[in-house]
Amino acid sequence: MKKKVMFLMIMVMSILMSMTAFAGVWRTGASPNENRWWYDNEDGTWAEGGWQWIDGNQDGTAECYYFDSEGWMAADTMTPDGYQVNGDGAWVENGLVMTQAVSLAASSTHTEEGGSLVVYFSRPVLTFLEAYDWSGKTVVPFCTSGGSGISASLGEIRESCPGSDVAEGRRVNDTGSIEPWLRSLCLIS
Repeated sequence: MKKKVMFLMIMVMSILMSMTAFAGVWRTGASPNENRWWYDNEDGTWAEGGWQWIDGNQDGTAECYYFDSEGWMAADTMTPDGYQVNGDGAWVENGLVMTQAVSLAASSTHTEEGGSLVVYFSRPVLTFLEAYDWSGKTVVPFCTSGGSGISASLGEIRESCPGSDVAEGRRVNDTGSIEPWLRSLCLIS
């Protein structure tokens, strides 16, 4: 029972902790730089003097931007080190914006009774899953997306966790639905 209560508490905490947290904000300059952009870290500093991976819209995918020594973002040009950036300032190669997955948060908890691990990531979680051996483990995917479900991701998760038992995932935005779902999976009684 203790393990089951712990698992339920971890699920609730994971949902609550995965709420969007804004680390910074894009800003435009004042006259005469009203058409130029800079990234305010909202801690008294700003991006400057080179490349920065920024997930400005907090979607779990960061784009790479070049900032000059004064903090202005380069846009629709070639950077001093020879890379192309589009009109939005993102690094592009062959017309494609270069991106990387960003982990919003990660947490793990182990219990005395055998071990549970709850990990919460943004989208491309697949890189994390592929880095470990999940053989003989049960993987219970869930998401807190406000729009899309999880069904399209289950096949990729199964492929990334060979030898594991991947349970049917669920989008959980209502904490009242967590306990019945865990019961249906026989994870709590």
